[in-house]
Amino acid sequence: MDDSATGPRPRWQFGVHPAAVGSMVRAITQVDLPVGYALRIEMAESATADLIHLQYHIATDNGGWAMWTSAPADALDGLEERLAEYVTPAER
Repeated sequence: MDDSATGPRPRWQFGVHPAAVGSMVRAITQVDLPVGYALRIEMAESATADLIHLQYHIATDNGGWAMWTSAPADALDGLEERLAEYVTPAER
Protein backbone atom coordinates (compact mmCIF):
# COMPACT_ATOMS: atom_id res chain seq x y z
CA MET A 1 0.00 0.00 0.00
CA ASP A 2 1.23 3.47 -0.85
CA ASP A 3 0.47 6.46 1.37
CA SER A 4 1.00 8.94 -1.46
CA ALA A 5 -1.30 11.95 -1.25
CA THR A 6 -1.36 12.08 -5.06
CA GLY A 7 -3.79 9.16 -5.23
CA PRO A 8 -7.57 9.40 -5.02
CA ARG A 9 -7.52 9.24 -1.20
CA PRO A 10 -5.01 8.72 1.59
CA ARG A 11 -4.39 5.13 2.58
CA TRP A 12 -3.77 3.72 6.02
CA GLN A 13 -0.59 1.87 6.91
CA PHE A 14 0.31 -0.13 10.01
CA GLY A 15 3.28 0.73 12.24
CA VAL A 16 5.11 3.97 12.97
CA HIS A 17 5.05 6.75 10.37
CA PRO A 18 8.41 6.92 8.56
CA ALA A 19 8.21 10.73 8.47
CA ALA A 20 7.96 10.95 12.28
CA VAL A 21 11.70 11.48 12.59
CA GLY A 22 12.42 15.07 11.62
CA SER A 23 8.79 16.21 11.66
CA MET A 24 7.36 18.73 14.08
CA VAL A 25 4.37 17.76 16.22
CA ARG A 26 1.44 20.07 15.54
CA ALA A 27 -1.05 18.46 17.93
CA ILE A 28 -1.49 15.50 20.27
CA THR A 29 -5.06 14.55 21.15
CA GLN A 30 -7.09 11.63 22.40
CA VAL A 31 -9.88 10.58 20.05
CA ASP A 32 -12.68 8.03 20.20
CA LEU A 33 -12.54 6.02 16.97
CA PRO A 34 -14.87 3.29 15.70
CA VAL A 35 -12.16 0.76 16.65
CA GLY A 36 -11.33 2.15 20.12
CA TYR A 37 -9.65 5.04 21.88
CA ALA A 38 -6.51 6.44 20.29
CA LEU A 39 -3.69 8.85 20.83
CA ARG A 40 -3.63 10.98 17.67
CA ILE A 41 -0.36 12.69 16.77
CA GLU A 42 -0.51 15.25 13.96
CA MET A 43 2.86 16.07 12.41
CA ALA A 44 4.23 18.13 9.53
CA GLU A 45 7.66 18.85 8.15
CA SER A 46 7.22 22.57 8.89
CA ALA A 47 4.67 24.95 10.41
CA THR A 48 3.43 25.92 6.94
CA ALA A 49 3.50 22.48 5.28
CA ASP A 50 0.30 21.41 3.53
CA LEU A 51 1.06 17.68 3.83
CA ILE A 52 0.00 16.44 7.26
CA HIS A 53 1.21 13.14 8.76
CA LEU A 54 -1.16 11.43 11.18
CA GLN A 55 -0.08 8.72 13.62
CA TYR A 56 -2.64 6.86 15.71
CA HIS A 57 -1.83 4.58 18.65
CA ILE A 58 -5.08 2.69 19.18
CA ALA A 59 -6.27 0.64 22.15
CA THR A 60 -8.91 -1.98 21.28
CA ASP A 61 -10.43 -4.90 23.16
CA ASN A 62 -8.15 -7.14 21.08
CA GLY A 63 -4.93 -5.26 21.90
CA GLY A 64 -3.08 -2.16 20.82
CA TRP A 65 -1.88 -1.21 17.37
CA ALA A 66 -0.55 1.76 15.43
CA MET A 67 -1.72 3.17 12.09
CA TRP A 68 -0.60 6.15 10.06
CA THR A 69 -1.40 8.08 6.91
CA SER A 70 -0.48 11.34 5.19
CA ALA A 71 -2.83 13.74 3.46
CA PRO A 72 -3.08 17.37 2.39
CA ALA A 73 -4.55 19.51 5.18
CA ASP A 74 -7.77 20.04 3.22
CA ALA A 75 -8.30 16.26 2.88
CA LEU A 76 -8.23 15.36 6.59
CA ASP A 77 -12.00 15.45 7.10
CA GLY A 78 -13.45 11.97 7.29
CA LEU A 79 -10.14 10.13 7.68
CA GLU A 80 -10.95 8.86 11.15
CA GLU A 81 -14.29 7.46 10.01
CA ARG A 82 -12.46 5.44 7.36
CA LEU A 83 -10.68 3.53 10.11
CA ALA A 84 -13.94 1.58 10.48
CA GLU A 85 -12.94 -0.29 7.30
CA TYR A 86 -10.14 -1.92 9.30
CA VAL A 87 -12.29 -3.21 12.16
CA THR A 88 -12.31 -7.00 12.29
CA PRO A 89 -15.61 -8.81 12.98
CA ALA A 90 -14.34 -9.69 16.48
CA GLU A 91 -13.99 -5.97 17.26
CA ARG A 92 -17.44 -4.89 16.01
